[in-house]
Formats: sequence, structure tokens, C-alpha cells
Amino acid sequence: MTIFFTVWILLVTTTATTVFGQASSADDIRIFILPSPTLNGKVVNALGETGVLTCKGDVPNPDLMEDMKWYYPDQKEIKDSEDPRITLVPTDEGLSVHISSFRDSDAGFYRCTATYAKTTKLEANVSLASYVPITFDSAPKDQYATKGEDYKIECVVKSDPEPRVTWYKDHKRVSNSDRYVVHPDGLLVRNVSESDEGVYKCGVTVIVMGHSKEQFISLQVQEKPRVISLVTEMEGVEGESVSMKCIGEGKPKPQVEWLHQGQSLYGIPRHTVDKYEGSLLIENLLVEDKGNYVCRLNNSAGTAEGTVLLSVISKPVIQQFLNTTVPVDNTSAILICRASGNPPPDILFHKESQPYPFTLGVQERDNRIFQEQKRIDGEITEGSLKIKHVMKSDDGLYNCIASNGRSRTERMGHITVEFVPTFEHTPMKEAWMWGSKAVNLTCFAESIPNATFTWFLEVGGNSLPIKLGENEPYRVYGLESLSSLLVSPGRERLGLYTCVATNKLGVASHSILLREATTPGRIQQVITGPITATTVSFKIAGPVTDGGLPVNYYIVHYKSERDTWDSENYVRKTWPIEEDIITIEGLEPLRSYSFRFAAINEAGNGEFSEKIETTMKRAAPEVPSIITESSGGYAFTPYSDQIEIKWSHPLDNGEKIDKFEISYIPVRNSTRWEIDGEKTDIHVLPPHLSYLLSNLQPNTYYRVDVRAHNSIGWGNPSHIIIKTAGLHGYSGGGLVKAAPTDAKLDIPLIVTAAIVILLVVLLLIDFVCCRVSRRGMFYAISMRFCNKKTQSARTTNSKGATNGEKQPIPDLEALDRFHNPSDLEDLPSNHAVSQPLITE
Repeated sequence: MTIFFTVWILLVTTTATTVFGQASSADDIRIFILPSPTLNGKVVNALGETGVLTCKGDVPNPDLMEDMKWYYPDQKEIKDSEDPRITLVPTDEGLSVHISSFRDSDAGFYRCTATYAKTTKLEANVSLASYVPITFDSAPKDQYATKGEDYKIECVVKSDPEPRVTWYKDHKRVSNSDRYVVHPDGLLVRNVSESDEGVYKCGVTVIVMGHSKEQFISLQVQEKPRVISLVTEMEGVEGESVSMKCIGEGKPKPQVEWLHQGQSLYGIPRHTVDKYEGSLLIENLLVEDKGNYVCRLNNSAGTAEGTVLLSVISKPVIQQFLNTTVPVDNTSAILICRASGNPPPDILFHKESQPYPFTLGVQERDNRIFQEQKRIDGEITEGSLKIKHVMKSDDGLYNCIASNGRSRTERMGHITVEFVPTFEHTPMKEAWMWGSKAVNLTCFAESIPNATFTWFLEVGGNSLPIKLGENEPYRVYGLESLSSLLVSPGRERLGLYTCVATNKLGVASHSILLREATTPGRIQQVITGPITATTVSFKIAGPVTDGGLPVNYYIVHYKSERDTWDSENYVRKTWPIEEDIITIEGLEPLRSYSFRFAAINEAGNGEFSEKIETTMKRAAPEVPSIITESSGGYAFTPYSDQIEIKWSHPLDNGEKIDKFEISYIPVRNSTRWEIDGEKTDIHVLPPHLSYLLSNLQPNTYYRVDVRAHNSIGWGNPSHIIIKTAGLHGYSGGGLVKAAPTDAKLDIPLIVTAAIVILLVVLLLIDFVCCRVSRRGMFYAISMRFCNKKTQSARTTNSKGATNGEKQPIPDLEALDRFHNPSDLEDLPSNHAVSQPLITE
């Protein structure tokens, strides 16, 4: 570093000259230059900055000062027009010279002259020097070191005069040691560790100038990457995918690059590289994809590598797998499957309908079946499955499975077992004909190969083949193993039909009896059930005979006394036979109705029953259903003093319901529910179907009844037992929500509660001792205050007595009522809780 510094000798001289024989003392008249010298008798100015010298007079009368001038070091007068960097600026008391962008060439001996009172010449001199300010040429604020290596924290400083550099780390001074060495251009840190990371301060001081400057440098310790997890050998299957993952660490976190045969795989088709997670996915593997794959970790501290050896398995190819057909019983069936691959595959057979494949050798579950395999020409495997004494159950699909390691190939084959026709799965043994409806007679013959069908009708003890043609009453429809004979209606075509199935292995037959069906018999009995103003129920006992066809429905016809059956002005309703009780609704109160019933099958309606005459009544409402949820014989409320009761709207039996009554009374259960208190009745107006019972006792059973009323009177009630929750704390007249009584208690909570209760009891005892015998903790603490309060109370009482006033005594009994919800009814009316929709 070149140090620019010019040494000048300060000579400041002030002279006064006598003119025309007049003399003036230098002590009385002079001029001087500001600023005053600061360094070795010189005024110094930083290179590149602006310097200012000001010449001022120290005279009795400043107005007599004139002709003030400045001179360069070469004694040439300074004028504004000569150098744009150097300008003269008059001031109130003198003249200044401004030198901008100060250079080394501007340094030197400057002189100022002036005349006082036109007779006295004045002069002052100053030496102006230059200096280089503190400058950080190279001191990056963020620097990076590698763990385990030496690193110099760079701080290159330029200054003239020579600076002094001091280092600090985390506000502590760093001196030369085994690990730290201070250099002119930085701080050398040996064998960098993580503890060296932090903020360093490069402090620079120029003592002779009194200047200082500092640069804060953040040192971050990096760590070279290294591979910590990598599977070094992998196996993939041709045509499938394989995934590799390389996990590394370092600081900063390294990025991952995958290479194969020296080429980066990023952006290569079929290859997906995640450089942040370190994974490589190769899709649709080819045999040529085998080989070494390099995982390369990179960060700013260095690189690291790991290698994976990938082997690619050639997927097996099934070259031959032929179907076979054999007859049932004493013959054998053989399936042969050939497959190739690298390495050569193993072959197993699996019947599609079985849960597990066959094993090599004789099968434990069926010793008729034997499986084996053998190698042919090194790379080809031949597997065979042999089945002795073939049965019908051996027919079906068989899977040839060729596998080598992680790869497998499958192909389906079939064993066809031939057998004579059989009608095992033909359910139809009789059919019914009625009216003008044609009948389908269907037979199903299982056989391999498929059978041909022929139909016969027994006439006079002989089976005659059915004649088919356009003018014949028969049509035949068929599909493979199924044949349907459509028989036109006619009693002459009733009788026994035979379906004959024939294939190359044999013949089988199946008979179907075609009979005539009729409508069901008469209903045995109709029992009249409950009758309301608008509904009536009946229980049905079905007919004795069903006419050959199952009864599907019941039908009812009914009419009012004003209508006749002949006019057909009656109502028809049907319902499934599974429902033997029917309720007819929408009838008119006090009106008489006539009902008749019949059974229905596919042939039609059976004979109607005798007519049943019924007169509808006009009565009080039916019983409402309480729909509040209950469990274990009663409904539980999580609140200690309330529950909401809900009910359904019952039938009004001809007169509109005008109100509901809710009654509740405490009960207890010994062997049965017994009354344990007084009953309370509440009326609720429709359309509301719920009410909130409040002011109940905690942990108490109640019986609640709900009934409806119309102009006829009160209907029968429904009832429910409810139970309120135990009281947890004082509710203050509000709602106290409690947990169910069977809730599992928390042991720590019980212990805490017991301790709190014990402390409260001790405090109460201490308070009683304070009040009664003047002893205890409360008395010791509050004795002074108690005395003051006693005196104040006596004064107050004496004043009250003087005024003739008496203090009321609290009614403790009345206060206790607020703790007993059942006594709320005794309170004044302004304390009652009003609730809408209630009538008295």
C-alpha cells in the first residue's frame, strides 16, 4: 500500500508595515487563518473531499479592512476563473478559499494578505497537507469458511497515516493464539470449527488523526457434503420402474446430481431427478439401463459421491400354453406351459376358482393332481399340471404363472370337461295357466358340449312330440343351455310336459306339470280393532285355498252409509299380504261405514268376505307420544334443575286439540315407582309440542305425564320417568350443568378437591375462633382493623338510634328459599319466571 502523506512546516507570520511615518503594533492589528493547525503544525485535508481555508481580520475596526487576497503555494494569486475546483467565497468577516475534490497536488503553503486603514499591510500563512481516510478496500460483510480447514477473514484497509487494526468476535477482543493469527490483511482462523461461526468486528484506528472506523463481518462455517444413506446395489425389472434415493448432509444443504456413464440424468427421458430430495426415478426399464449410477452431492464447500449398481431382470415370456378338452370320469387332463427369461423363471399353476396356486408334486388337498417343471435349453422352463379321473369340477380357467425374482408373467388357459346333460339346476316342476294368459315352460340343461332340446306332451299315457308351426299353439325359444316352451291358453293343453336334452355323450329329461290356477278362496275372518273418530283397524285371517298361486295382496272396499255398492262410489285399497293388520284413515266422525275384504293372486281377486258395519266415534284426543330420549327406563338430563319435554301431535278424534297438559311429580323407586312429592300441572297451547321444565330438584326422579284436550274432554296421557343431575356448585338461580353420575372420576382432581375442602374447613374454624374467642390467624392479622370497624359501627349505630331508625334483621328463612327451587312458588309475584304459551 502506497501511503500518500506530505510533510509541511507550518509558518504562520503576521506582519504590519508603517507608511508615511505612522506605526501600528502587531499586537493590535493582525489577520489569521482558520481552521487552526491540527497535525504537526499543519492543517490536513482528506483526499477527495472539500477543504476550506478562511482568512479573517483581528482589528479594532473591521470596516477598514480591504484588498484581501489568497495566494497558491507558488505565490500566484488565486482567482475564481482559473480552476473550477478552487473558488473564493467572501464572508462577513473575511475571505474563504474552497478546494473541492482535494488532491495531493493541492497541498502546500497558502498565503493570505490584506490592507488595514489603507496604510497597514497584513499577511498570514498556513501549510495545508493531505491524508488518505480510512477505507475498507476488501472486507465483505458475509464470508464463508469450511469446517476443518484454515480460513483468513479478509479485511484489507487503506489509510495514510498508517492505521491500527483490532479484531473482535461477539464483542470480545481476538488476539494472536494457537487458533487465531492477526495479519495486516485479515484474521487467520486455523482448523475452523462450528464454534468459530459468528459476527466479527474489524476495528481500524488512525491514532495521530484521532479517526476510527469499523466493519462487521458475519462468518458462516460451511461443511463439505457427505453421503449418509445410499443403497449400493439394486435390482429392477424390465418394463417396470425403479427408484433410488441418495441422502446426504452438509452445510449448506447439498444438491444432488445423478450421473450414468458420466452423463447427467437431469432432463433425460424416462429419468426423473429431484435434486433437493436426492431421488432418481427410472421408468420403463430397459436391459441397457443396468450399470453404475453416481450420486454426486454439491454445495459451496465441496462435493461428495456415492455409487449404486443397478441390475435389470428380464421379464419372463410365456411362449406356449394350450387349452385342453377331455370327457368326464376315467380320463386324465394335462396342461403344459413353457416360458423363457433371464434368469430362467419358475412355473406354477393356479385355478381361478381356488384361493391358492398348486404346489410342486402331489397336492395334499387332492391327490389326483400332480404339478412339475423342468429346464429346457438353459433359459426355457416347461411346467405341467396333470389331473387324473377328471370330474366336472375340474372344468374352468387355469393361470400359468412364470416368475423369476421380482418379475412375473401370467396367462390364462382352460380345461374343458365334457359331460352328459343334467337338469340339476332347473327349479320349475309345475306351472299354472288361467284365463287367456299364455304360459312359459322353461328347462335348463347343463352340458358340455351344449345339448339340443325336444318337447313332449303326455296324452292318454303316451308322450307325443310337440308340433311346432305357425298354426300350432306352441312356440319354442332357446339360448344355449336353456329352452322355453310358450303354451297358448286352453284347458286341452293342460297336462305333463317333458323336456329332453341330448348331446354326444348322452340324453337327459325333465318333466313339468301344467295345471289350471284359480283365484284365492274367501277370507276366513276379519277382526275389527281399535276405532277412533277418523280411523279403524282390522286384522285379517287369510283364505284356506290360494287357487294354486301364492296370495300377493289383500284388498278392501268400503263406503259410507250414504253410498251403495252398485254405484261403485266406494274406496278401494290394497296392501301386501305380509301386513295382516290394516288401518284405514281419513274417515268422518259419527259416520257409519261398510267394509268388505278379499285376497288377490295372479289369477285375480278372490270372493269378498261378509260386509262389516262400523260407526266412527267422536271422542277425546288420542295419546300423544313423548319423544324425549330415554335410556335404562328413564331420561337423564345433564342439568340439575331443568329438562325439555317433547311430544308428537296425536289424532284429535274429530275435534281440534286446544291445549296440552304436562304434569310432573317427584317419585322414588323401591320395588316400584312411588309418589314422593306434590304434582305440578302446566298447560301448553298448540302448535307448540315441547316445554322446558325448570326449577327441578337436583338428583331427583320425576314422573312426567302429557295428555291432549279437545271440546270432548281430556285424552289418555303418556308418561316418562326422568332424572336430574347432581348439583355441582351453587347455580345462583341459573342453570347448573352436571356430568352424568356414571362418569369416570379423575383421581388427581379428587385429591385436589379434598385438599381445597380441607383448607376451607380450617379457614372456617379459624374464623369462628376469631369471632368467638378472639384467637387464631384471622384475629392476629385483623385485630387492628377489627377495632377500627367496631368503633365505626358503634358510631353509626348510635347515630341511627339518635335518628329513631332501626336496622332490619335479615330473613334467613326467606334467603334459604333461593337455594330450594321447589319453594320458588312461594316467592312474591315479581320473582316469578314467566314462560310463553302457558295457560293457568
